[in-house]
Amino acid sequence: ARSRHNTYLSVPLVWMMINSHTTVPFASSPVYLFVMIVIGWGAVYLLYQNTTRVKGF
Repeated sequence: ARSRHNTYLSVPLVWMMINSHTTVPFASSPVYLFVMIVIGWGAVYLLYQNTTRVKGF
């Protein structure tokens, strides 16, 4: 269960690390926002799909 917990907590952690670097592109065009939402959704979907195969301790 601990490894699954770490997997779930990695998503907000990565988002917080990237968040401070993405304010300028989002201010110039809404296309960047849409692209980042699609990429983020896909990454989270694949990560959470992978958690079904992670065995707990």
